[in-house]
Amino acid sequence: MSRAKVVAAMQQLCRRDQFDSELWSRLVKRAVVISHSFTAKDVARIVSSMSAAREVDQAFTRRLMRRFSDTEVLAAANPHDMASLAHGATKLGADIPRDVKLRALEVLPKADAHQVCLIAGASTLLHVDGFVGSLEAQIERVIPDLQPMQIAVLLHACASFGEVSPGSRSPRTVQMLVDLLPEKVHEMDSHSLCLVLSSLGRLGLVQKDVQDLAMGELLPQLITMDGHSVAMCINAISRLPAVRPDFLESALHAVRSKARMLDGPSICIVANSLARMEIRDVDLFHGLYDVLPRTMGRLSAKQLANI
Repeated sequence: MSRAKVVAAMQQLCRRDQFDSELWSRLVKRAVVISHSFTAKDVARIVSSMSAAREVDQAFTRRLMRRFSDTEVLAAANPHDMASLAHGATKLGADIPRDVKLRALEVLPKADAHQVCLIAGASTLLHVDGFVGSLEAQIERVIPDLQPMQIAVLLHACASFGEVSPGSRSPRTVQMLVDLLPEKVHEMDSHSLCLVLSSLGRLGLVQKDVQDLAMGELLPQLITMDGHSVAMCINAISRLPAVRPDFLESALHAVRSKARMLDGPSICIVANSLARMEIRDVDLFHGLYDVLPRTMGRLSAKQLANI
């Protein structure tokens, strides 16, 4: 099977509703043999597909990263390749070599709004000296082109900059994004609204009008949210200095009604968020812990310790 066919087959397999592990193993074996011929685009496509399928193969991912780090391959990587690779690596929890990080810094000025968002979302993995400042300059450059969801993603990234590089975050960039919110909140989906609320809390910004607008948009959606979305919502409001009482009660009701839909990581998020808000609802915690045994296999040691 040729290089192009292997890459195409991996992408197609990762898009299926039912992932075929046996077929994936055969494709990986072939990919390892021909990995010396992969281009930057090939590697980016494979890593992106793996992340979409949540197929974590650390040894294979490391081999792909080594190939991407090849001098000639890296020099040919464009903003689209870098953005796809960074986004996929973040979702897979993969390490990114330093020379790849430096290449990301080089291509940033040529990235479009979508690519800037993907790279910003990987800021923790991509950070090198000068990265935050360069990324903020590109965020300001693409602000006129941003869609509502992208505003939320970039605000969330800015909230992480202080953790990545303490003292490096620009208040101006944050304010430029915040100024867009009043007119864009009503166009955001529930995921974006949760990112906005969480980011405002982490940034220590009191934007009552924006927060009320976001909670007003989220309130009717709580009933139809899945378990993971409810967990995201609880986590978001737990970071705010104050929450509308009606919204808090509705959010807690959603947790109670969807407790059995929560997976292990979501239970961890909800339990820690309730603790952060100092909510001592014994029955609610019992409901979460009743579900925990069947989900423990997906929890890391750190998540178990947090619970």
